[in-house]
Amino acid sequence: RSLKETQVDLESTTKLKNELLQDVNQLSESLQSKKDLVEQQQIQLEELTRNFSATKMALETAERERSDFQDMANSWEANAKAMEDEVVNTQNELERAEEQIESLQKALQEERAKLKAVE
Repeated sequence: RSLKETQVDLESTTKLKNELLQDVNQLSESLQSKKDLVEQQQIQLEELTRNFSATKMALETAERERSDFQDMANSWEANAKAMEDEVVNTQNELERAEEQIESLQKALQEERAKLKAVE
């Protein structure tokens, strides 16, 4: 082989090597870019997970509060019903007492009438 052919081979090999180095550098940059993206997505995932957990806890708290309020409302409703029953019972007792008063007043008038008749 001639020196010229060896020189051309060397130049060709050097050019190929440089192209391969460029490809490797581009792949390295692409890989680093993808690593950065994965890291960002990991951070976003962690934040979403925290937000989800906080939202879930808030929802559970709201559900407990709703349940507490429902229990309170049920208790108030039961108390209102008991008070209503008590009012009805008191009204019935009042009516009976009024009837007894009327009956006693009649008896008293009759006794007065008898006394006057005797006088």
